[in-house]
Amino acid sequence: NYIPVDTIPYDTKNSYKINIQYKNQTYTGEESLKTVSNISRIEQEYIEIFGNEALQLEAYCFDPIEENNFSYFEFSSNALDFPEYNIFRDDFSAGGEYYGFLLDSGLKKGDHVKVRQFGLSNFGYNYWYLLILQNTEQGGPFVGTTVNLRGNIINLKNTDENAFGYFRMSEVSEVDYVIK
Repeated sequence: NYIPVDTIPYDTKNSYKINIQYKNQTYTGEESLKTVSNISRIEQEYIEIFGNEALQLEAYCFDPIEENNFSYFEFSSNALDFPEYNIFRDDFSAGGEYYGFLLDSGLKKGDHVKVRQFGLSNFGYNYWYLLILQNTEQGGPFVGTTVNLRGNIINLKNTDENAFGYFRMSEVSEVDYVIK
């Protein structure tokens, strides 16, 4: 995870490159900056799942009608074992409202949850979709075998040994929420 010290100029028309030198190999990735809608509100409700009560948080945003948008939501908290992720594409919400959600039975009143939404490219959306799918599969007779995902970071000397991961440039909308 690389976060630059200086602010990068906000420009969605250009693409940006990252170059990495590691163990005599050169890796490069390219992406353009992807914008994201602001989180306008968070709703909270308790629902019953299999006889147990769970908290559902929904982070709502408005989808600009004139754009094709892809994004992912990240819900993180000290009260969670690990962050939860949702991905979003605006196939059916152009001009309307959409949301990312967290469903958890361990959160309680007073817990803090950081809700973040990051803009993605179509390629980035597909990468995150496959990454989440591979890490949440429950098994079964028709589940495919997981494979190493190919991101957009390419080894310039040996294309058979690309880096694991994905280089992205994302605008982020962030809300710190306290469970009621």
